[in-house]
Amino acid sequence: MMQFEYPWDNTYYIICADVDTWVQMPCPTGTVFNKVVGQCLSSTFVAPTCPSGLCLNDGDCLADPTGTKFSCICKPGFTGEQCEVDIDECALNGNACAGGMCIDQVNTYYCVCHSGIGLDCVNTITDPCESEAVDDTTTYFEIPSTGHNHFLQCTGLGAWTVHKCADGLFWNQEEKTCTMDAPKVKTGACATFPCAFGTCQDVGYNQYTCVCKEGYTGPHCETMIDYCATNPCSNGGRCLPYAGGYTCVCQDKIIDECCCSGIINPCSDKSRTYYAHVLPNRYIHCDAEGRAFVRTCPATTKWVQSVLSCLTEDFVLNITTPVISAPVTVPPTVRAPAKIELDVVAPSYGAVPAKTPIFRDIARPTTTGQKTFNQAQARIVSNPTMTKTTGQQTIVNTPTQTLTKGRFVQAF
Repeated sequence: MMQFEYPWDNTYYIICADVDTWVQMPCPTGTVFNKVVGQCLSSTFVAPTCPSGLCLNDGDCLADPTGTKFSCICKPGFTGEQCEVDIDECALNGNACAGGMCIDQVNTYYCVCHSGIGLDCVNTITDPCESEAVDDTTTYFEIPSTGHNHFLQCTGLGAWTVHKCADGLFWNQEEKTCTMDAPKVKTGACATFPCAFGTCQDVGYNQYTCVCKEGYTGPHCETMIDYCATNPCSNGGRCLPYAGGYTCVCQDKIIDECCCSGIINPCSDKSRTYYAHVLPNRYIHCDAEGRAFVRTCPATTKWVQSVLSCLTEDFVLNITTPVISAPVTVPPTVRAPAKIELDVVAPSYGAVPAKTPIFRDIARPTTTGQKTFNQAQARIVSNPTMTKTTGQQTIVNTPTQTLTKGRFVQAF
């Protein structure tokens, strides 16, 4: 069962009991949960690191907790113990490029045919990487494929690389990225995807309009808006623009939106990752390099340091803790008392009258696991030795045990 980090206390971890249901479990005494290894370990444990350069071609290295065994997880298109082998997709796809030449790529291939470029020589496109296209280093073009998941990226004049989306994703030419949903087919004036960073809307009569993504403008959404033009970073901060916004690199390795809050970088303490900000709707996130990134909580929420999260005012934290029941002791079964017949036989001594038989209820509890005898068949006979002394009876009990005719007989 997978174990996950409990973000508010590293002496606990989380296991999933069902969809959207988790249970908080304690680590053994003296240990904390190590999210790298995925289990509770000593607080002094240092996760082993892989030797530099062990896994090739951007492969990910995994080390066991002892640091004696390493393994590589290869990127798609590579194999081998160190991901050193580039899989030849041309060989895997046989004669796909009949009538053309097959060019192997990472995790895919393409065919160079007389009619153009494609995954076969039937459905192709002409060389798209002309001088006008390569002016923009983010120029992509879809390559016809049955899964709608291949695209071409221009790398220079008449040069390109072909890529394949991850399994289950589709190439969206308008978004210029791989998406989970298959894109709608564009027709009319929008069939050529004229909008650089936006969505094309066909308005009829061979006309269209472009709805730009955030951070872009222009008739074809071709121009990125420069949010640093207004010099938003004060106190010597350096402004870095990006599509849809900007960020300020402030003094003391603080990343903020204005360098004006007067905070001090708290990230020198490597034991913590999150800190409260002077403003209630913000918090500070430290990275491994000691940089302090100022983050803003979503609208209507504020930062709660005790749980390291942005929460609404009326949020109630509900944590499920497993209840460990004390062991239950089952009491021994006590049987109902059995009626045992006692035959008291009194011999006659002169004037002493004979006694009549007496019946008593004798409780003989038994517990499970003990030997018992059939009390219904047991007849206990008492033969008292009686001596007459000054008008009184003196009874002397001399117990003996005999077995008569399969019955247990006790004599007194």
